[in-house]
Amino acid sequence: RRQKYRCRCGACVVTAPGPAKLVPGGRYSVDFAVGVAVAKYLDHLPLARQVRQMARLGLTVDTQTLWDQLLALSHHLTPTYAALGADMLTAPVLGADETTWQLMEPGRSKTWWVWALCRPDAVVYHLLGTRSAAGAATVLGDYHGIVVCDGYAAYQALAKRGAGDRAGPTITLAHCWAHVRRQYVEAEPAYPPAA
Repeated sequence: RRQKYRCRCGACVVTAPGPAKLVPGGRYSVDFAVGVAVAKYLDHLPLARQVRQMARLGLTVDTQTLWDQLLALSHHLTPTYAALGADMLTAPVLGADETTWQLMEPGRSKTWWVWALCRPDAVVYHLLGTRSAAGAATVLGDYHGIVVCDGYAAYQALAKRGAGDRAGPTITLAHCWAHVRRQYVEAEPAYPPAA
């Protein structure tokens, strides 16, 4: 809703400018799309529930419209994501990990991998279709520094490859103590002194 103003003479009517639109010529503002994204990704509020809430407030919208807003917002955030990823690789020490991510396709689901790079002030996620050393190389780019990770072989292969190849990342692995402890616990039944 935009306020309309007129002067005392009644000859001039001026409408206040509306909020900046997410998409030129679009109906919704940047704030609207950010609100949808925050509700979905920070508060874990499904889009269908947001549609019902908006209907109670008098806004008729469907989930496809909200998905369209999220997609348009993602295009605006892509340069920020790229800059954060590049800045992340300047840290002397990074944490790295990966976990499964189920992508639902019609008739089946497919396992992808979410790779995470973290440091005390930031986290960056990459969604890849592989958990191989090539995936680790994609995530770490040309990183030079210490990578704190579990004992997963992809990082070890990357560290070995980077040692002889100046074009790839040059990383030093620092393995996670929780994963080291787990190996002692797993060895304990067969070798009691591991306790």
